[in-house]
Amino acid sequence: MSTRPQPKPEGPTTREVLVLSTASRVGLLLAALVLVAAGVVWWLPVERLVPPAPPVPCGSAASPVTAQPAAGICGALAQRDRVIAAGLLVAAAVLAVGSPLVFGADRRVQVAFDRSVVP
Repeated sequence: MSTRPQPKPEGPTTREVLVLSTASRVGLLLAALVLVAAGVVWWLPVERLVPPAPPVPCGSAASPVTAQPAAGICGALAQRDRVIAAGLLVAAAVLAVGSPLVFGADRRVQVAFDRSVVP
């Protein structure tokens, strides 16, 4: 079986590409920003202000303080920050998955660059 070369198509070559819509890209950008906010809440250290004394370091959600005097003063601040960070993480996931599902993508036709004309 012999294979003959196929004739070159007339006109420019095109291809179809799938591009996220503008609203989907904005949703993904917002998801990234919410994800950064979740990281800030997770790793940012918290201090408890006690009026007659200096501020008490309470650690962060990632590394809460376990020493007894500080743990008694700080209470559940680290747990509160964990819940906030988890909520922000869930919100980022919903935005990242939901934006492309709701707003979709556009199909566009691109014309390929003809390299045979370049000197």
